[in-house]
Amino acid sequence: MKDVIGPDAFVPLNGHQKRVLSCPHNLAIWLEIKKEEGAPSFRTATELMRQFWKNRRQHLNKAGISNPQSNAFLEPLINYMECQGKISAPATIVEKTPDVLDAFISFGILQRSAKHNINFCHQRYLDHLIAERLLRNIFQESDSVLSWLGKKGNQSLFRREQLRQALAMLSEESPTDFFNTTRKLLESKAVRFHLKHLVLELIGQFDVVADDIGEYFLELLNKPYWREHVQQPVFWRHHPWVSYLLNAGLISKWLESDGVREINSALWLLHSVAED
Repeated sequence: MKDVIGPDAFVPLNGHQKRVLSCPHNLAIWLEIKKEEGAPSFRTATELMRQFWKNRRQHLNKAGISNPQSNAFLEPLINYMECQGKISAPATIVEKTPDVLDAFISFGILQRSAKHNINFCHQRYLDHLIAERLLRNIFQESDSVLSWLGKKGNQSLFRREQLRQALAMLSEESPTDFFNTTRKLLESKAVRFHLKHLVLELIGQFDVVADDIGEYFLELLNKPYWREHVQQPVFWRHHPWVSYLLNAGLISKWLESDGVREINSALWLLHSVAED
């Protein structure tokens, strides 16, 4: 990666930014923006995706397509794909505005398929727009992630990246809402476990552990069912979380206990972050 982006741009990046750019699609977005505007400033993959959409909208504006026109064009496409759980839509949905469609295609946002369908050049473009709309509904209409997810039968893999991006945005814009939302997702019996596991993975990537979330996960570690589920995605190899356990005195408590299981858990977690 260092050879691709150049040493001058690589050196200032922190560990998390390098992990974000280790994803080929994120790296491609970063390089595209850098070519036109210089190295983009970002902290997360979500911020990088926002930079991409800002850049694309600027191109559309220069082509004479305003933001309201872009939004009106995208709305029926997003509605169809989200409702149908598909990554493509019939071209007839947008054929009344061929000039706008041609612009979205020329700027690498949409593409035509062999079956006279339209789809985004990368599914994450669609996922970001759906997540962004969900966040607006949460803030403006008091909607909730739980109501958006719906019944278990609708909670397919199609929803995973959308949920990830929505929660990432929520954590950046409203940490309190993020904590309340993730707690409801984890405690709800109406949410499939693969989405709960996604929530745990996302929380495990935090560089800073807030007190409310930290205390909540200390409670989960005391519950036999959750202890088995949270240790690896949240704590293992994540030094901010292991540091939190150390500062809370839990690691010491486990090491000084008579239980082999607790001692082994403490040593396992400490070993996982020994290099950090």
